[in-house]
Amino acid sequence: MAPESAEFLFAYLLIVVSIVPVMWVRLRPGMSLARRQVTIVAGIALRIAGFLASFLVILRLAGDQIEPMLAKAGDWPFVAWGRQVLATGGLPLAALVAAGIVLAAARAVFLWRRTVRKSEHLGFVVWHYTRSAATPITEYFRPPETATTAHLPRSVAELFTRGVLGSVVVGITEELMFRVGIPALLLQTSGNLWVSVIFSLTMFAVLHGYQGWVGVASAGLSGVAYTYVYFVTGDIVLPIVLHALNNAYVLAVLPVVGWQASRREFDQRMRAAAERPDLGTPAVASPPGS
Repeated sequence: MAPESAEFLFAYLLIVVSIVPVMWVRLRPGMSLARRQVTIVAGIALRIAGFLASFLVILRLAGDQIEPMLAKAGDWPFVAWGRQVLATGGLPLAALVAAGIVLAAARAVFLWRRTVRKSEHLGFVVWHYTRSAATPITEYFRPPETATTAHLPRSVAELFTRGVLGSVVVGITEELMFRVGIPALLLQTSGNLWVSVIFSLTMFAVLHGYQGWVGVASAGLSGVAYTYVYFVTGDIVLPIVLHALNNAYVLAVLPVVGWQASRREFDQRMRAAAERPDLGTPAVASPPGS
């Protein structure tokens, strides 16, 4: 085997070795808060060590493919249109960004005002563990843990480690890996940009397989959007920022908003329960002749 072939084989093996542990070390139903925190920190450390190491190796082997990759992407009509719009003021793109911000804010306001079906509130589990974990009645309202809901924050500490710190680390490492590194390496070995992008997007979506088919589809669509932004702007910084903000919105903003809505609803139910007569107390018979 030629030395160059051995280097590329090593790079692909390093990618696999860096991705598999990240897929395995994840939050699962039934974990204690302490174990969850260890898992979150371990996942962050694995991403920093594995993904960044892989990216640096790829940069050495295929870094000279990044500019040709962006140039070839410019031949795609929808990318060329995006670059033209950006060069002439970018009003349509700004309108799309504004629409996204409005929709995100509307979703947060809706969750804030909603007071029914508490088990759907992203933030209820945070409130459950931080304010009333010792109150037995909260167990009745506590939503069941699934592989999908287990990745949501369960405490104020997790709002920081997973919602804030984790979002920043994931945004940086995944964008460098799946938007720049892997496509450039695949372009170096295959020569086909479509194959490079599709394969990288598939790997990115599969990385979110623990969220089920809906999560995989959502990650795939997000990956397409981040890739498009990268190809149009030619700068990976904006996709990193968008990725980090999206994760922070889901894992920090919505849980905090849902926490407030859930607490309000629970207080209302507790007051309603206190106003009801105690059905377990036998009624006192009226004295004769009254």
